[in-house]
Amino acid sequence: MASKFKIANGGLMFRNATLCLFIIFSVGCSTYATTRYATNVDNITAIKSLNGKTINVGSFTSSQQGQKELMCRGVGPIKTPDGEPFSEFIRKALVNDLKIADAFSTNAPITLTGNLNSIDFSSASGSWNLSLTVQSSNGKSMTVNENYSYTTSFYGETACNQTAQALMPAVQNLIGKVVQSPDFKLLIAGTNETASDETPTKPDANTSSEKKYSSPSSNSSEVNGFRDLKWGDKIEDIKGLQLVKTDKDTKAYIRQGDDLKIGDADLKGIIYHFWNGKFCSVMIEFEGFSNFEAIRKASFIKFGEGKKTNRFMEDYIWINHPKSNIALKYSEVGKEGYLYFASAEITKEITASQNTKAKEGATTGF
Repeated sequence: MASKFKIANGGLMFRNATLCLFIIFSVGCSTYATTRYATNVDNITAIKSLNGKTINVGSFTSSQQGQKELMCRGVGPIKTPDGEPFSEFIRKALVNDLKIADAFSTNAPITLTGNLNSIDFSSASGSWNLSLTVQSSNGKSMTVNENYSYTTSFYGETACNQTAQALMPAVQNLIGKVVQSPDFKLLIAGTNETASDETPTKPDANTSSEKKYSSPSSNSSEVNGFRDLKWGDKIEDIKGLQLVKTDKDTKAYIRQGDDLKIGDADLKGIIYHFWNGKFCSVMIEFEGFSNFEAIRKASFIKFGEGKKTNRFMEDYIWINHPKSNIALKYSEVGKEGYLYFASAEITKEITASQNTKAKEGATTGF
C-alpha cells in the first residue's frame, strides 16, 4: 500500500514539476511589440518653420549593432512593430515627420545620419532612457537625451506591456528634442538655394501633394480660434468659464451653455485652455465611431482634407493653416477621440518658455 502511495505521489510530484516547467517556458515565450510610430503635431510645427527647406535622411547605426530587442523582467523581449533594429525605428520616425511636413527629399543637399548611443528602460520605475547623436553632411552634429516616464505595474506581464507601449511616445519626444532645438537649424544650414537648384521638380511635387492631401476646400477659411473665440483672447473678457484644471501656467475651463454638437456629431465635452491668461487651444471630445465619422466629414469640408499620419490608425493633421495646429484622433480600442485646435504662435511661445526654464534649471538646479 505504501509503495503504491509513493509511486502515486511521485507521479503527482513529477506532473507538478512538469507543469511548473511548462508555465515557466510558456511565460518566457511572450513578445511585446511597441506601438507603430504616430506623428507628433509639435514636431510637425517645428519642421514647418524651416520655410520650405528639404532634408534627406541616411542610415542610422547603433552602438549596440543591430539591436532589435530588449528583455523585460525575464518574461519576454520588447521589440519594434516590424522587428527592425531600434535605430531603424527611430530613423523611420524622423523620416515620417519630415514627410508629413513636406520637408523630406532624397535629392536634398543636406543628409542627416544618426547613431543610437544607448537605449534602455526600467519597468520597475517606469522609464525609457534614449541617447541619439545626429550628424549632418555639413559637418555639424548634435546629441539629445530623452528620459521618458510612464505608468508601470508590479506584475510582470502588465509592466512589460506598458513598457512596450511607452517606447513610441518616448521616440516622439526624442525626435522633438532634435527638430525643436535651435541647434537643428545648424544641421541644415545652407539648404535654401541649393535645394531648389538640385531638385528643380520639387515645387511641382509639393503642389501635387498639397492638392491631394491638405489644400483647403472652397468652403474653408483660415482658422484663428474656435467659434466666437480668437487666439489670445483674455480669460477676463470671456463669460461663462468654469475652471476644471490648473497645470503650472496653463488653466483648463469648460464653458456654460456650450453647444455640444458639430453637425450630426454629439460631443462629450469642450475644454478650453489658457496659457498665462491667453486662449491658446481647445480640445473637443467625443465617443463612438459614428460621431468620429461625422466630425471627420465636417472637418474635411471646413478645413480641407487632412493628412493621415499613420495608415493603421485614425489620426489626421492639417498643415495648411498657418495660424493654427489642427489634429483629429480616434481610438478604435477606447471608442473615443478628440478634435484639437491650438494657436501656432502661442504654441511657439510656450515651447520657448519651456526651453528657457529648462536651461535655467540646468544652470542653477544641480
